[in-house]
Amino acid sequence: MRLSRCALRPWSVLAAIAVLSFLCASPATGQAEANDRPRAVDENPFSAFAMYQGRLVHQIGFKGLTSADAGRLRKLIAQHEGQPLDRNLIRQSIVTLDATRRFADIRAEAERDPSGGVNVWFVTEPNYFVGQVRSIGNPNRPNSNQVVNASKLVLGTRFVPADLNRALASVQQLLRDNGYYRAEVKAQSNPQPERQQMDVNFIIDPGPLARV
Repeated sequence: MRLSRCALRPWSVLAAIAVLSFLCASPATGQAEANDRPRAVDENPFSAFAMYQGRLVHQIGFKGLTSADAGRLRKLIAQHEGQPLDRNLIRQSIVTLDATRRFADIRAEAERDPSGGVNVWFVTEPNYFVGQVRSIGNPNRPNSNQVVNASKLVLGTRFVPADLNRALASVQQLLRDNGYYRAEVKAQSNPQPERQQMDVNFIIDPGPLARV
């Protein structure tokens, strides 16, 4: 999970150009010393917020969420509007959002406000959980319940695309065990954003039943 990312703004790019111009105008000896000097690397993912540290937070928003959901989550996080921006509070806020298990990815972005403050955005990608699992086109044996059980997709558990591949293999094996060696199985996933659920249909073309 990417913890944070601070959006770059045109004024910061201009500042970087100004610094570069100053370095280019420096004497050659100064350039050599600068090149020889090891550069410090800040691996802290929240270091991009350093330029905004202490600025008053004017607005906190949530991208990808309804206003009702955003309002509820805004009450949970540690960083609040009207407070100075604090990288530790941003970090705590992301941990709090992650603990809800609603999101597959969360990152924080910051941008300078025209008033001199800062706006903070939490950008989220939702988790999906297994919803209704159905079998379509299966023979009498195995029946629909047997196909669903073989998939091992359990209602309410987190939906992971890799699990769908394993479910397909299990259903295919179930059909072979019952004599359908030429069966074709496709999985159709249907997201339900309002419920954060992923409904799954197994579409089966059993083919001929092998005779012994």
